[in-house]
Amino acid sequence: MRCGPSNIVCIEAIETNKGIRLYATSRRKYPRSVRFEFTKLKNLEEARHTKEHFVVQRSSRVRIARLKVKDQSRSWDYDFKIRSTYGDFAVRHNRHARYDLPFPVTAPVKVSQSCYGRFSHNRPGSKHAVDFQLEQGTPVIAARSGVVIELKDNSDKGGPHPKYRPHANYILIMHDDGTYAGYFHLKKGGSKVKRGRYVNQGEVIGYSGNTGYSSGPHLHFVVRKASIKNLTESVKIKFETKDGIVSCPKPGHFVNRMYGG
Repeated sequence: MRCGPSNIVCIEAIETNKGIRLYATSRRKYPRSVRFEFTKLKNLEEARHTKEHFVVQRSSRVRIARLKVKDQSRSWDYDFKIRSTYGDFAVRHNRHARYDLPFPVTAPVKVSQSCYGRFSHNRPGSKHAVDFQLEQGTPVIAARSGVVIELKDNSDKGGPHPKYRPHANYILIMHDDGTYAGYFHLKKGGSKVKRGRYVNQGEVIGYSGNTGYSSGPHLHFVVRKASIKNLTESVKIKFETKDGIVSCPKPGHFVNRMYGG
């Protein structure tokens, strides 16, 4: 058995005299969308069309490939690569969903970067993200109800360079439509929730910080879904604010919560 870079999705190989059968399993009970590709086939051929995109859960075992040995008198070998993300390729974002601003602060909060920001919001998974300029230790609340599917809060590293990207603390919450929200750059030890817990909209889930790829203390908020084309992509959402419904608040502008904290 060999697991992918995240060590969540694993590929199990069963070898027989006739060839190899490959199965995918997951170490998480929530859906994982997977992209699979053979990078090497030596003296082997696909006996059945390989599943290049599929969804796997902890309770399931998905057969993705069956390989046949071409010449039994010769050695054979193979290799592959896998990438996976949270959620199901088939989910569709509920465009009518309303999101709270992800903090209980009643004073105006400055938007430091918004949709399509040149600094770091220029990839499919972040093009609809919004950065809120919050002091370290500011409470962070669930913008929409859901289940905590992943978190990290053991890092104290951060800086304005992509090399710090893996060091961001975060909480991921999956919503009832299969999309999930990411709350990034939290402080070390800044999570108040555990994986598997259901949280209500407006509930405090952690505290903001300055970890990961960050030019200063802030909260990076984004809602994502699995995508066959990009593996993961962000979706455009609607915040409820004191000044009405806002999707992509402009950088440098201030936003206010509709309700007090």
